[in-house]
Amino acid sequence: MECNSNNGVSIDEAIREYWAQIGIKSMDRVCEEEPDLCTKMMDAEILAKNESH
Repeated sequence: MECNSNNGVSIDEAIREYWAQIGIKSMDRVCEEEPDLCTKMMDAEILAKNESH
């Protein structure tokens, strides 16, 4: 999902769409069942947000 001001998609929306496209339906469930994976996914989100600015 492309994130830019031209299509009106926020970085948070783009990240949620990305996770949905690879099959993540519930971040809460991932964090509950796979805490290490959840941590890595959150780290990836932070990096993506920092790169978008």
